[in-house]
Amino acid sequence: MSELNGQPVALVTGVSRGIGRATARRLAGDGYHVVGVSRTEPENFEGTFRPLDLSASDAKAQLAALGEEFKPSRVIANAGISAGGPIEAVTDDEFEAVMRTNVQSVLWTIQAGLPTMKANHFGRIVV
Repeated sequence: MSELNGQPVALVTGVSRGIGRATARRLAGDGYHVVGVSRTEPENFEGTFRPLDLSASDAKAQLAALGEEFKPSRVIANAGISAGGPIEAVTDDEFEAVMRTNVQSVLWTIQAGLPTMKANHFGRIVV
């Protein structure tokens, strides 16, 4: 198993609030080393936090780097955003940011954990 200081490693996106924050707390309480990413840093994060806007052009590379550094065998792709406002007012840029965050980043998060999961013949993915 892949571990950091004797703890299994879980990569969780969207840890600043809501389900992502609760998931990170639960995993930390269950003995996992949590590597959390979100645009906003949560207070008193239990683990390693890295600020990351999943709609950014370098988000895929940053997630891959986290995978190489921490070698997670569990990934939880939780982050999600909405464009807000009425649908007729959504711009192409807003729509692209939603798709990158809500869809593409799920693939990138899974890909960040796959090398370790394959090497260990074990892994867990939650989307």
